[in-house]
Amino acid sequence: MPKKEKKPPIQPQDQSRVGEEKAGRRFTLQALFNDNRFVAILSLVLALIMWFVIYLQNTPNSNETISNVPVSISYENSMAQDLGLEIIGDATATVDVNVTGSRYTVQNLTADDFTARVSLSSVTRAGTYTLSIQVIRNVVSDEYTITSWTPEEIQLTFDQIVTRTFPVEVNTPNLTAADGYLMETPYADI
Repeated sequence: MPKKEKKPPIQPQDQSRVGEEKAGRRFTLQALFNDNRFVAILSLVLALIMWFVIYLQNTPNSNETISNVPVSISYENSMAQDLGLEIIGDATATVDVNVTGSRYTVQNLTADDFTARVSLSSVTRAGTYTLSIQVIRNVVSDEYTITSWTPEEIQLTFDQIVTRTFPVEVNTPNLTAADGYLMETPYADI
C-alpha cells in the first residue's frame, strides 16, 4: 500500500494570507447579479413599484367631500357698495364641496384649494336676498372635477347702517336718599 503523505498544517502566517485573499476580492455588479437571492429581492421590489404606479394611474375615480370652504362676499364694484348697503347679521358661511377624481389627487385636497364666492350684482336696494354661491378651483387641474357643493345659496339681509350720537340726560325729579345716606348726582353709563 502506498503511503499517504501528510500535508503540513497551515501555519498562522498562512491563515492570514487566506484572509487577505478574501479581503482582496472585489465587489462587482456581475457578482451581485449572479447571486440568486439578490436577483429575487430586486425583482420583487421592482414588481411592487410597477404595480403601485399602474394602480395609481388606473384606479377608478374617487369621490371626496372637502368641508368648511369659507364663502367670501366682496363689495368691490357692486351696487350695494354704491348705495352704502351693509350686511345685517352674521355674514360668515362655509360650504362643503364634493369632488370626483383620481384617488391620489382628491385625498390631498383641502379647503384652501377652493374659493367660494357670492355675487352681489342682484342687490339693488335694502332687503333680504337669496344669493347663489359659486365655487371654483384655485389651481386648474384635469385630475378632478367639482361635482356639487352645499349649500348652493345663502340668504343675506342688506340695509343702510346709520350711526348717530345722542346726548343722554338723567332726569330723576322725585329721587331722595334715606336718612343717613348721601345722594350723589345721577349719571348714565353705557
